Amino acid sequence: MDDRKKVTRRFIEVYEHLKDSHLVKDKNSFAKTLGISNSAITNVFSGARDVPLGHLIQLFKFFPVDARFVFQDVMKASQNESYGGVISGLYGDIILKEPEKLIYPTNSEERQQISDLRKELADCKQQKEVLLGKIEAYRDSIRLRTEPPDMKEGA
Repeated sequence: MDDRKKVTRRFIEVYEHLKDSHLVKDKNSFAKTLGISNSAITNVFSGARDVPLGHLIQLFKFFPVDARFVFQDVMKASQNESYGGVISGLYGDIILKEPEKLIYPTNSEERQQISDLRKELADCKQQKEVLLGKIEAYRDSIRLRTEPPDMKEGA
């Protein structure tokens, strides 16, 4: 497998992880966040084309993804002429022992904060449902008070 295919495979792995973590909804929202067209992302995922460097730059800009994870299979600059050797030269000699931690490089305090924020978000979603129910009940009570008397009796 050539270097571009390896990087493309990692790009897709990162997408799957972002989706599993609920940071992106689907490929369309992923493409929109990266500022690329749906057809461009479809071409990458279908294997019709390798992921362009511009897409990778957008990925690193908008998501907490460590470039070393994406480029870990590319070991030496001389092996990666397709990306000009620049990226692999920066990361090529790093041996990754725990690549899953590089997708979201955080310390334990940051991981706890992320966990707390996810719980808070879940609570907010639950509160939203409760409030929507109260709003609907209030609207129903207003309707009952403002309907003509013959409508109230079920005429």
